[in-house]
Amino acid sequence: IPEPVLAWIDTGIDPANPQGHATRTSNEAKAVCGSCQFRSLQVSKDGAGITPDSVALAVKAAREAGAHLIYFGFGMLTTSLDLAREVALARKAGVLLVAPAGVGLRNPFRPQPVSELFPQSLGGVIVIGTAIRDSEGGVRVDPGANFGPEVLISVPLPGPAPESSLAAAQIAGRLGHHLATVGRLQEGIARELIQSLKF
Repeated sequence: IPEPVLAWIDTGIDPANPQGHATRTSNEAKAVCGSCQFRSLQVSKDGAGITPDSVALAVKAAREAGAHLIYFGFGMLTTSLDLAREVALARKAGVLLVAPAGVGLRNPFRPQPVSELFPQSLGGVIVIGTAIRDSEGGVRVDPGANFGPEVLISVPLPGPAPESSLAAAQIAGRLGHHLATVGRLQEGIARELIQSLKF
């Protein structure tokens, strides 16, 4: 089994995939909070094969580096004791954890319960879903989005297939803006703040 990849990417750009997912989501968060400092951690070589061990190492590295917020731009079908422990330690340290609800991992055309995804279903992770904003400004449920009581809010985005990764990155940016002014935010207050946002 190969060792987990764990590398800081200070530009937010994966050198092997310069237009990759991490770049797009980092840019989405930066657009909302230009004064925030973001650092990306590479947890796989090409965006595939992310393991609970590599994510646990990333959470630990971010917490030890003094992160106030950790954004996960992915989901997995498995977890580990190490990942659960590192998520719990991050929460205890006052780190906010944000993740997208995503689309089905077994089949991207078949949504699944968020309770089957990790780190989304671990306690304290703020899960963001999507709704669809139509051309007339109406909002409807995104039929392709994962679902469940773990989803705190569904952000309306334009287009027929909105990406919850971008919606969650927007929320991370908005939380980052508040963190930049007040320092730490308690998770409960962060959840209330998110629910009060206008889109």
